Amino acid sequence: MEGAKAMADLGWKEDGKCVDMDVDIFFEKYEEDIGLRAVIDRMCARCPIAQECLQWGISHHEWGVWGGIYLENGEKSDEYNNHKTDEVWQELLLQLTHDTGQAYE
Repeated sequence: MEGAKAMADLGWKEDGKCVDMDVDIFFEKYEEDIGLRAVIDRMCARCPIAQECLQWGISHHEWGVWGGIYLENGEKSDEYNNHKTDEVWQELLLQLTHDTGQAYE
């Protein structure tokens, strides 16, 4: 029953821009391919579920890209986010804080 509840909790993922993509691009491929990072960052910055995605990644101590931010054990990775420009961070933060009034740092 717990597994079914966990899967139901992930229903928001169906609305993501990445829904049918190879998940490796958010993990190993993201780590290895600097050019791919910029593509993923922009996609996530325009994704309607970026907030839910990031919240899930943080609260479940995930690794990889969640809501456009590479996490290691649910915390922002300096190593895999250091390529982001101020413009990319601004775009991500706008998407992550839209309609919530919540600020992320």
